[in-house]
Amino acid sequence: QENGLMPAYNFTMQDYNGNIVKLSDMIDKPIVLNFWATWCPYCVDEMPEFEKMYKKYGDEVHFMMINSTDGYRETVDIAKEFLSEYEYTFPVYYDLNLEANNAFYVNSLPVTFFINKHGNVVTYTNGRTNSQTIEKGINLIR
Repeated sequence: QENGLMPAYNFTMQDYNGNIVKLSDMIDKPIVLNFWATWCPYCVDEMPEFEKMYKKYGDEVHFMMINSTDGYRETVDIAKEFLSEYEYTFPVYYDLNLEANNAFYVNSLPVTFFINKHGNVVTYTNGRTNSQTIEKGINLIR
C-alpha cells in the first residue's frame, strides 16, 4: 500500500484470443481499466474517446477494456461483432465469471479505474467519460 491508495484486486480474465490473463501480469505499466458492455449506451458513446487515447498513450499505458460478459445480455460473440463493426483497436478482455466486476464492486456501467505501475488505484470515474478526463487520469498514473 502506497500513501493510503487502494491496491487493485487481482483477477483473471480472457483476452481477445481466449488466453487467460491476470491483472497482476499487467502491473509493469500504469493501467486504464474500463468496464463496459454493448447494451450500455454510455459505454458505446465513450468508446471513440478511449480509442483516441489508446492511439496516443497505448505504448506507455495498458488499456484494458473489460467487457462485462455475463453470458446473457452480453456474450463474447456480441462483443466481438460490435468491436469489428467499429474497428476498435484497443485491447479487450472478457470478464466471463464477472470476477473483475466483483473485485472492483462494479454495479453500474461504464466505470473507469486508473491504476499506477505499483498496482494501486489512484482515481476512477463513474459514468460516461471523455478524452480530457481520460487524459487527466493518465497524467495522474504515469
